[in-house]
Amino acid sequence: TRRSSDLAGIFARAQRATTARLTAANLFYVVAVYYVLSWLPQMVSDAGFDAATGSLVSAVANLVGIVGGLVVGALARSAGLQRLTIGVMVGLGLATMGFGFAPGALPLLFLGAGVCGFFLFGGAAGMFATLATAFEAESRASGTGFVIGVGRVGSAIAPLLAGWLFAAGLGRAEVSVAFGGCALLAGGILALERGRSS
Repeated sequence: TRRSSDLAGIFARAQRATTARLTAANLFYVVAVYYVLSWLPQMVSDAGFDAATGSLVSAVANLVGIVGGLVVGALARSAGLQRLTIGVMVGLGLATMGFGFAPGALPLLFLGAGVCGFFLFGGAAGMFATLATAFEAESRASGTGFVIGVGRVGSAIAPLLAGWLFAAGLGRAEVSVAFGGCALLAGGILALERGRSS
């Protein structure tokens, strides 16, 4: 059938390494993304602010994130799509770690959230664009769907895993380092794929 043929295409000998690397990179990146999106308001509240302030900080991250996505789109051709995507993935990792260590002063939390949002949406835009160029035309839909589908597992697991870590007694800094490390790992895996394809 057409569907089985498309799936065979994304796991063909010449394509399977790319499929595996992009799937792993996207999975680790999604884990970091959904940690930030899910736990940002609560972390602000835990720093001593009310729930409304936590929601406001989260909204700022999303608004700045739109700018990040637009910037990546504008620079993708001149800067190189994969190189730019790797950079913003690493940026999210470092920004997430930085947010974890930020003092509980509201201006710093706003700043940290905005930086996280910028890199978060920028990386997502770059990853989707990378997927669009990583597969042959006949298997592009199946390849993209497979990578994104596996990423959905990460989007479900990340908030639960973070909650478990917080419940186990880890603080904002420790948990943010762990999830920021996932974004760094995603950037590293994508760098390996760039090196293999260059």
